[in-house]
Amino acid sequence: MKKNTQIIQFQILCICLLFCSTNLFAQVGIGTNNPNPNALLDINASSSVGGLLLPRITLTSTSNFAPLAAHVQGMTVYNTATNNDVTPGQYYNDGTRWIRVERTTPIQSVTFGSDIQISKNTPGNQGPAYASITGMSLPFIATKTSVLVTFTASGYGYTNSMSSVHFRI
Repeated sequence: MKKNTQIIQFQILCICLLFCSTNLFAQVGIGTNNPNPNALLDINASSSVGGLLLPRITLTSTSNFAPLAAHVQGMTVYNTATNNDVTPGQYYNDGTRWIRVERTTPIQSVTFGSDIQISKNTPGNQGPAYASITGMSLPFIATKTSVLVTFTASGYGYTNSMSSVHFRI
């Protein structure tokens, strides 16, 4: 009889705990005891070894959701195969198609507003890029029909800001 009473008390306690539970929210930390409160997952590596290894899958095309059951916006994967319009590399899904994270072809031209365009002079040319500035007149006597300005990687850097850039030639 005493055993039956204990079982009933335990069952009542479990039912009470079930109905009195509250929602709990927590951050998950890997490699840290104090995950960032703004992150769902905080991965911290304290050594030089390690990194995040994305799921490796075989995509068949950017429009085909396979091997998933459907397109999932925000899904990030690493494609391991070359098929149709996909090559090995990192892709994310925008909800309708797969988009490669990094470019596979070099940028051929850059346009700043409607006034300046920097581009290769011919497709496939490995030489320098040329700038075309609308409405610019030369403040000096030119001995050639075009003026070439070359910037090396160590010579000039530009970060997109709202300030003007002036060149003196």
